[in-house]
Amino acid sequence: MIIYDDVLRSSYSVSLMKLQVSYKKLWHLLIEKDMTRQELRKQAGMSSSTIAKVAKNENVNTDVLLKICEVLSCNFGDIMDAVPVEGDGENLEQRAEDNQC
Repeated sequence: MIIYDDVLRSSYSVSLMKLQVSYKKLWHLLIEKDMTRQELRKQAGMSSSTIAKVAKNENVNTDVLLKICEVLSCNFGDIMDAVPVEGDGENLEQRAEDNQC
């Protein structure tokens, strides 16, 4: 803990980057395979609310992602990315000061 405190008190500023999921790759892949969202939904056995979550870049169960990958014969990295949330960086030094007793 001493090393950690020394790093925080030094002139270094460390920021945490918050990430969110992006399914932009999925939509590009569907275009390449000439498949609609509704065709994917039916073939993967997804509900309309689940495909809506994917369309909004919201989190879905890994079972859903596996079904999508099975239908499209691909891997997770082919359909999704983790991208930074804009304007949501957090200063680690400030956070550490806030959490001190």
